Amino acid sequence: MSTKTYRALIIEDDPRLGEIFSMALQNAGFETYLDPDGDRYQAFLENNCPDLILLDMHLPFASGAEIARDIRENGLCPGAQIVVATADLHVNKDNLPHADEVLIKPVQVNRLMNLAERIKQGE
Repeated sequence: MSTKTYRALIIEDDPRLGEIFSMALQNAGFETYLDPDGDRYQAFLENNCPDLILLDMHLPFASGAEIARDIRENGLCPGAQIVVATADLHVNKDNLPHADEVLIKPVQVNRLMNLAERIKQGE
């Protein structure tokens, strides 16, 4: 019997938050990969299709909204859940049609782990 490997791509430019998100998702059973600037996700997605893409809204080389749109409109990893993490209280799923969920920073680690568990269970 094989066990599925769950993967998460974290696109976050704050090194401290990238580390926290990575540790939380690893504790939830995910392998994690970090794109700290938003300029490496396309190369990563060419060879990998993560179950979860945790995406910061404001990155040095792109906006999270543009990255989410690129992933969805170009059919990159159609089964991946895109979760946007932002400190902008005015951002929600209504104005981010390509995101599956929006988490407001500071993101509670237990909320991220619960989300990871739901993804693993196929919810």
